[in-house]
Amino acid sequence: MGADIQFNVTWEAIEHEGPGKYDTEYLDYLQKLLSLLPEFGIVAFVSLHQDVWSRYSGGSGAPAWTLELAGFDLGTIGGECGAAYLGGVQGSGVEVDRGRWPTGYQKLAASTMATLFWAGSTFAPKLRVKDRTSGELVNIQDFLQDHFLDAFDQLVRAVGDCKGVVGFELMNEPHRGYVSIPSLHSFDYNTDLHLHDTPNALQSFALGAGHAVRIPHYVRSWPWPTRIGKHVLRNEQGVKAWRGDGPTQGKCVWEMHGVWGWDIKKHEPVPLREHYFERHPDTGAKIEWHEEFFYPFIKRWASRVHELTGNSKMLFLEAIPNEFCPKSWTLENQPHKMVFAPHWYDLNALFSKEFGSMSVNVQGLSRGMFILRALYWGHSGARENYTLQIRNITENARKSLSRSRPTIIGECGIPMDMNHGEGFKIESYKWHLRMMDALMTSLEQNFVGFTLWNYNPLNDDAHGDSWNGENFSWFSQSRAGSHFSSPAALVQSNKALDTGARLLPVLVRPYPAKVAGYPVKFIYEPFDGSFEFVYTVLNSGTSMRARETEVFLPAELALDRRLVIESGGSDLECLYDPMRQTLFVVHSGEGVKTLKVSFDPPLHNKLVEPTPRWLQLLPMWFALGICALILSLIVLRWAASKQ
Repeated sequence: MGADIQFNVTWEAIEHEGPGKYDTEYLDYLQKLLSLLPEFGIVAFVSLHQDVWSRYSGGSGAPAWTLELAGFDLGTIGGECGAAYLGGVQGSGVEVDRGRWPTGYQKLAASTMATLFWAGSTFAPKLRVKDRTSGELVNIQDFLQDHFLDAFDQLVRAVGDCKGVVGFELMNEPHRGYVSIPSLHSFDYNTDLHLHDTPNALQSFALGAGHAVRIPHYVRSWPWPTRIGKHVLRNEQGVKAWRGDGPTQGKCVWEMHGVWGWDIKKHEPVPLREHYFERHPDTGAKIEWHEEFFYPFIKRWASRVHELTGNSKMLFLEAIPNEFCPKSWTLENQPHKMVFAPHWYDLNALFSKEFGSMSVNVQGLSRGMFILRALYWGHSGARENYTLQIRNITENARKSLSRSRPTIIGECGIPMDMNHGEGFKIESYKWHLRMMDALMTSLEQNFVGFTLWNYNPLNDDAHGDSWNGENFSWFSQSRAGSHFSSPAALVQSNKALDTGARLLPVLVRPYPAKVAGYPVKFIYEPFDGSFEFVYTVLNSGTSMRARETEVFLPAELALDRRLVIESGGSDLECLYDPMRQTLFVVHSGEGVKTLKVSFDPPLHNKLVEPTPRWLQLLPMWFALGICALILSLIVLRWAASKQ
């Protein structure tokens, strides 16, 4: 059946040597690699990937020279001044604080760079740099955006003609920086991760300018993810994040624009324009990041890609992480052949790297849901929880974009090193399998396509994906076999090809690939291999092609087993082709069609076997019992104090 993949490239990889200096050797490599995709039945969309702006500010994406262009000192931003957290990208020998890297979005370096990229002309008009072509001074926003688009042009020219490349994605997980932040004194606890040192914007400015500042230090907690553990004095040595020979001459760019100042008597930063990033500095009009900065840039990018590819490629776009599709994303802001590609993860499991009998609806909690309503129990509860969250994403997209605009989940996955690495230590993947099945089920229930995160082909148990302590890849070198050199070894029936892949009992599963109608319901049970598919036919054609539905049915499931097919009274003719791993289903007439498939003998996968409902709910009753006991003790103590 082939596969659809997201292929990630970084701006740094294309233009790392300096502005306008492109790595043609790397681009040639990409062209040769992606040209091979059709031979293996693979198609891809190519994404210019980024997290936290750049590798040099704690993530990946933009070249180092972009930070230097803005005036940052790469030798100091990761130190005492706290402008970036670099612990997760410094390589071996550096202990990584799990789940900490997203805090980089609120830190000085990444927040400033995102603000300058999207809205430098509005919020930093004094920051001008020399254009390499004209020699004239231009605003840094124009310089950064022009070079980003020029680098993207190089990418499209290199791989746009490859038959296996079906589209391009503008940017992974865009972030607005400081734009629209309502206060310099706080970030939103519900949407912005507070962990370890968490200075607010004003404190970040002061730290970066070389001042010692006392800031909150957050620690992990329960039931809320984190709490303030203490306040700490940072940057006592007066280290600056800004280089003296830069465009700001060693001064904070936001101090240069009169956003804040330093009180020499009180030894503390003071805001001079508290709502600077929320309203236009000149007109006072309220700023809306999407309409004023994001959509106009999308139009520039889309027109250039379409011009180079003749309108033949799909364009993949996403909103800010963990936010629903904005209502302002109306038709005039949607480029031709747009595909909406938001991401989804179980943020509670990612943050704690744990998964068990209870899952949490973080999506709901961040929007004010009562905590007890956000708790789900057992495997069926996790399925229900994830299905609801994915449905919220897709339904909001349909309301904003239109029902005809395609949506895929552009990135999803589970942490393979969860539960203290029990999968590696004792080869127990019970909870991994259950979590992955809950994820896959939620996607199937919503009939939404997805790309499953498999970042690093060199993944191993010791280092994971070798980036910020993450370990998501479901292929690992720690379990990989030898390379396959002979053509005979590449035959699909060779089970050795699967060596190195993890969680295959729940990843390799049936799904309706082509439906001659409208899908209504699909549910797969990996413990015995059975599935049910319901679809509706409104206008039945006469030709075989118009009446034929194709269901991918892995040969691994059917091996040495008899297919048991029930059509529930529906007029369905079925034929299974094991070589093509496809169940062909032909209907006659209109109406609701029900297809039930099981195996004789059934699969018997104990690791994902459903637990009785009463047993799934035991942890919930235990937790409620503890709460009741604590409440009773409080009441008794209060009553005793009154006597």
